Amino acid sequence: MLLHGFVGDGVGTWGYQLEALSDSFTVIAWDCPGAGHSSAVPESFRVSDYADCLSGFLRALDLAHPYVAGLSSALSWR
Repeated sequence: MLLHGFVGDGVGTWGYQLEALSDSFTVIAWDCPGAGHSSAVPESFRVSDYADCLSGFLRALDLAHPYVAGLSSALSWR
């Protein structure tokens, strides 16, 4: 599971890694709420809301032991 930072989207941020890792792994680049092709989020959306969305997404995928990598160029989160 590849997570992008505040600015960006899954494929735009992780394009090279998606290609390189896909021979050995099932690779998922998540577009967090409000990014990429995901719906916009309300102004009140906080980091805990993103975490809840990601947790629900991982549960829906029913992955036993996912590997998760993330990066962010944002200086601070709301």
